[in-house]
Amino acid sequence: MMNLKKYFSVQRFYQYLKYDLVLNGKTYLFTLIGLCIVLFVVDLFNLFNLFDFYDKSKYQVVPFASKEYNVNISFFKKDYLPVFMVCLLIGLLISGGTAFSALRNSKNSATYLLLPVSNLEKYLVQFLLRIVAFTLLYFVLFWLIFKSAYLFFEFFEPLSNTIKNYDILDPLFIYQKYPYIFEVDYFEYFMFITIFLFVAIFSFAGASFYKKYALFKTIFTFAILAFTVFLLLVGFSHLFYTHGENDFFQIKCMTYDLSKDFSNKDFYLLTLFSGFSLLLLPLAYFNLKEREV
Repeated sequence: MMNLKKYFSVQRFYQYLKYDLVLNGKTYLFTLIGLCIVLFVVDLFNLFNLFDFYDKSKYQVVPFASKEYNVNISFFKKDYLPVFMVCLLIGLLISGGTAFSALRNSKNSATYLLLPVSNLEKYLVQFLLRIVAFTLLYFVLFWLIFKSAYLFFEFFEPLSNTIKNYDILDPLFIYQKYPYIFEVDYFEYFMFITIFLFVAIFSFAGASFYKKYALFKTIFTFAILAFTVFLLLVGFSHLFYTHGENDFFQIKCMTYDLSKDFSNKDFYLLTLFSGFSLLLLPLAYFNLKEREV
């Protein structure tokens, strides 16, 4: 019978989690402080732009809505949500791409590999801290930093009172709270989530594969793979469809609806990103396991 404790033990996992937090706690802390500073500066810049245009009423007009509501919605759509998404994407890329930091040099790598914990536990601790914990912390930090920037700015200039009422999970539930503003169907909503997961898992897998300059090599590898897939699709497009002189790099594909808001192209994209993500998760584990050899 297989001894499961050889691969995973709750006590061993907890002890290693504490060990990692003690060893890399300062790095995590300073990274989060740096993220907070960047978010604070960006929020102040956006609030300054809001104040500059506030009296000019250059905001989207929503039926039955007041001016305060218009300002609130417009700022959320043009500034709050884009900053949230871009910073989260970059944060996941960096956080995942710098995982397994002990593998970056030979001395620390040997010590790391000889720790009395299984590879599965090392893998799960890094995934928990770099992907899961970072994402949860990001939601809280982004919301708190925006509140702080708003209060700081309000000391000098008054702003719309509705802006400070954004909730922590507003970027995640834009359908329920802003149904008349965002023309996004369910596929696009889940596609955004799938792309974010793919970026996080791809960078995480790259960190387990590359020894030095893992983050930069992972980004370069992604660029190469993306360009290769693009050329492959262009080749198939030329093989099955007729192209004019000015659409050499155009990708043509027969489109038909699978449901009201879901086409075959949507299905292909969702399958591509989710499939790669599911493939990369075990790949990252086996890359780590091969380091023992």
